[in-house]
Amino acid sequence: MHKPSKQSFTLIELLVVIAIVGILAGIIIVSMAGATDSARIAKAKVFANSVRDAMGQNIVSEYKFDDSSSAGLDSWGGHNGTANNSPTISNSDCALGSCLVLNGTNQNISIPDNSDFNFGSQMSVLAWVKGSPAQSEKGIVSQFSSTSRSWLLATHWYSGTPDGKFEVYISDDGTNATGHYKGSSSNGIVFDNKWHLIGFSFDSGKFYIYRDGDIDKYSLSIGISSIYDSSNALEIGSWEGAFFTGSIDDVRIYNKFITAEDVRQIYMAGIKELLAKKEITRDDFDSRINRLINNSICLQKSTK
Repeated sequence: MHKPSKQSFTLIELLVVIAIVGILAGIIIVSMAGATDSARIAKAKVFANSVRDAMGQNIVSEYKFDDSSSAGLDSWGGHNGTANNSPTISNSDCALGSCLVLNGTNQNISIPDNSDFNFGSQMSVLAWVKGSPAQSEKGIVSQFSSTSRSWLLATHWYSGTPDGKFEVYISDDGTNATGHYKGSSSNGIVFDNKWHLIGFSFDSGKFYIYRDGDIDKYSLSIGISSIYDSSNALEIGSWEGAFFTGSIDDVRIYNKFITAEDVRQIYMAGIKELLAKKEITRDDFDSRINRLINNSICLQKSTK
């Protein structure tokens, strides 16, 4: 007698299911029918802080921009910076709490170099950003100059029509010489006057670009295995005079490679607070969640 074949889940299918369950669980947490706005915001902040604390041992610096008297305050690692030319700390239209608002002319946060910024073979950077697309290669977070390149997270360079993307570059020797200087722009648009989470992770050549809680682009080996230890100041909102126009919030710098699941949790915490504060609509929230789920399903199909 013919016995029916037994089918088992592959590892990638199980991982995708876990990811989707995590996303759906996050949605349930946000459903607070009958709760007041202040209660919603409080619950969102508790969730955001729990996600941060879970990854705390690998955070080098976190700039939350919640203290109007000290815009350059590092709330985690003590690497405080100088707020140049009086950037605004706003408590409205922000991703998490208050945020940094920059004029694109001469405002930034400058943090002196520190041995903790010698990342070697692993690092990650995440930042919430909001700005217009018409900005070519303006610095978001960087330790980078034309004479001493280390790493750069910036708006994408363009010639002609702005594309609203961002870019990441890394050097292993401080130059832009062939074989020592690698990077890429994002696939997706983030500079559209809405809040987005952007960033990257690097581990001995493995290189991931993250956008809104998901992998935007990746390479398992970009040809360099370490990050140059530059003596440049770490800058938020600029690199070598290229100043960003818009808002930046909750900049996190890690001394390890952070995974897509880590980034997804951070993103979920952020959009929950955006929804609770009514900075995004319910339709926008649902659209972002659906994109995460659909991308997880596409990942499953692409591996079959």
